[in-house]
Amino acid sequence: GKTARDVMTSPVITIRDDAPLAQAVSLMAERGLKRLPVVDAGENLVGVLSRVDVLRTADEATPSRREPKSPPGAAQTVGEVMQADVPTVRADAELADIVDQMTNAELKRVIVVDGEGKAIGIINDGDLVARVKPEARPGLLRALARRGPAGKLPEVTAAQLMTPSVLTGPANIPIAEVVRQMLAQKRKRFVVVDDTGRPIGIVDRQMLLHAVAGLAQDAP
Repeated sequence: GKTARDVMTSPVITIRDDAPLAQAVSLMAERGLKRLPVVDAGENLVGVLSRVDVLRTADEATPSRREPKSPPGAAQTVGEVMQADVPTVRADAELADIVDQMTNAELKRVIVVDGEGKAIGIINDGDLVARVKPEARPGLLRALARRGPAGKLPEVTAAQLMTPSVLTGPANIPIAEVVRQMLAQKRKRFVVVDDTGRPIGIVDRQMLLHAVAGLAQDAP
């Protein structure tokens, strides 16, 4: 029975259509925005700028698909911008264990690993809510928000909840290459692994946006 007004974010953060892209990127990175509404001089909505738009533009601006010359001090590799210590669960982990790991993590996601500890999937809070039965969602949401017990949770495993076939690579892979892979395969996350293939960190579009924002701020 609620309306859009009841649940919307207000006041809305916007940017003018004639503002420099670097300003928009910095604003999105600073405020943690996935999308930024673009308005004209009359404050009329004319479009929306997304993180994917920014990353695609940064990729297309790389001359001849080679790594751009970055300003001194700017992050060069994915290892420099990744979030370390992302929790992991085995593929047979139950929902209660997944929720416990997720609520104690800074990023609301866990990496699913096989018997050798290698990444085989990712689960975020949205996956949990979308993939459990509707009657279990209220309790699950309370648990994820730490606002009360979840009650009886469905008997599902990490293997049933995860998004499979994760993108992985070493910590020394260039940021621009990670952006290209994520855009080409339409992925939101990239798992950073060690020499044995075990996860040591993760990057998402917001982290890459911060890296792009840093380049924009440092550029002459």
